[in-house]
Amino acid sequence: MFFLKKNNIKEIFIFLNRFWIQIFLIILALWDLRYEMRLLFEHFTFISLFFTVYKHPLAIAVLLLAPGFRIRIFK
Repeated sequence: MFFLKKNNIKEIFIFLNRFWIQIFLIILALWDLRYEMRLLFEHFTFISLFFTVYKHPLAIAVLLLAPGFRIRIFK
């Protein structure tokens, strides 16, 4: 069984405290795209991919820019 040490728990809280807005935005973007992702995983077509990008541009933008959030903060 895996147990977290106090130091690891403290690092997790620091990470969540620093990036809670980005994590929240990513969760909301995935929630917004849940049906389209299921459709894409079951029956992928380029039309459904274009429809997803067309109907959910903000969610797609958040997911595409999410790696840049951490890089800018750590520099």
